This record gives sequence, structure tokens and C-alpha cells, in this order.
Amino acid sequence: MSKSAETKKYMPLVGAAGIGSMLGSGIIIGLSATITVWQSGLGLTDGQVGILSGALTFAIAAGSLLAGNITKLFGLICSFNLMNLMYLIGAAICVLSGNFPVLLAGLIITGFASGADLPISLTVISHDAPNEKVSASLIASTQVFWQIGVLGSYAMAFIVSHVEGAAGARMVFALLAVLAGIAFVWRTFSKKYHLHLFLKEQTERNMYHFSHASLSSMYVGTC
Repeated sequence: MSKSAETKKYMPLVGAAGIGSMLGSGIIIGLSATITVWQSGLGLTDGQVGILSGALTFAIAAGSLLAGNITKLFGLICSFNLMNLMYLIGAAICVLSGNFPVLLAGLIITGFASGADLPISLTVISHDAPNEKVSASLIASTQVFWQIGVLGSYAMAFIVSHVEGAAGARMVFALLAVLAGIAFVWRTFSKKYHLHLFLKEQTERNMYHFSHASLSSMYVGTC
């Protein structure tokens, strides 16, 4: 099978993983583009605004650093599926927030899920791909979704910029929550894109990829 055919075969997996990249850039740009709206809508001080931005950055970094521990605890595929659910919960908290502590909690949850999802997604792609060339091509394809998240967040923030109070910012985060929900359902329940199909096929074609105990343990606890 040609490289292009192999790559096309795994594009559904790229889509499922790429949404995570889109949500990752979306939360970063979404907050930066709406932070002044949150400040005026919730009456936040300049210090609180700085804490929100710093907390999101720290949460993303913490999620990335702890991604390996998360996969060991829950299994790679289970972690891959559930990160979007965690993101959804965090974004929903932001949408419903009426004060600084609640908004801060929502951003920390969302940021942590976003930070953990990126390395987990890349790991899933690299292990499911049949060879290094296809793996590199698939991983590179996910960068398109990152750019979509950046442009989409700016566009949405511009559209709701004239909405009074914090309602405009809530709309942006509501959109992110909806996308996270779609990604969770897609990754977990869709038969066409379900990751277990990829794993089963890869196991049948290349059994040696899963012969090592260290790799097998990563897939324990799939959900």
C-alpha cells in the first residue's frame, strides 16, 4: 500500500486527535481575546486578570508534564477519550461562572485537560501508525487543527465583541465546550472512528508492536 493510501486510511484518527489541538489553541486564544470582557463583566481587578492568565499557562504545562502518569493510571486510550470530557466540564464551569474563584477553577480544569491531551494524542497517533513516515505525516497534519483553533477563537471573539457584559466571553467558551463534547462522543462512541478498530487492525497486522509489556500496559483500562 502506498504512503498516501496509508496516510488517508488513518485520517479519521488524525481528525479525532486534531480536535484536541484545536481545543488547545482555542482555550489559549479564547482567553486572551476575551480577558478584558471577563474583567468588565465580572468586575475583576488587574491582579485577578494576571492570575487567570498565569493559572491557565501553569495548568497547561502541568497537564503536559503529567500526561504520562495519567496514561499509566487510566490507560492510553481511556485517557485519550476522557480528556475531552474533562475539558468540557472545565469550559462549562467557565460559562456558568459568576465570580473570580469559579472562573479560575474552570480555567485550571480546562487548561490541564488541554495540556494533557496534546502529548496523549500524539502518542496514540505514533503507536497506531504502521511506520515512522506515516506517523510523521499524521502528526504534521494535526497542526492544521491548531491553526483552525487560533483563527476560530479570534473570529468568534470578534463576532461577540459588541455583546454587553461577560455574555460574549461566555459564548466563546460555550462553543469550546460544545466542540469538546463532540470530540468526546466522536472518540468514544463512533463506530467509524472508534480507536479500538485501529488497535485491533494494527495488532493483527503487526503483532510485534504490542509484544512488549511496557507498551501493552499503556492500553490497559481502555474505555
